[in-house]
Amino acid sequence: MEEEMSGRLTVTCGPMFAGKSTALQSDIELFSSPYRVFKPELDTRSPGRIVLHNGSYIDAIEVDATSGSLCAHLDEGVRTIFVDEIQFFGPW
Repeated sequence: MEEEMSGRLTVTCGPMFAGKSTALQSDIELFSSPYRVFKPELDTRSPGRIVLHNGSYIDAIEVDATSGSLCAHLDEGVRTIFVDEIQFFGPW
């Protein structure tokens, strides 16, 4: 018997300094279920984290944006993923 799957895609877009990462942080704070936050390796501004303009940060897993390596960091318990700078991720 196949399990029914459903999901939701939320996209926050805008120019630089528009508050996209702050919106990401607000979305993350709503989740109590297991989640992962990803950012592309080529974003070398702050290794292992997304730094917001107010000085706070979000821990993030750096992944090769040109491969499917993001999937290697998911396990069965992860129900939600957040991706920063998704425009740098290529087709898998």
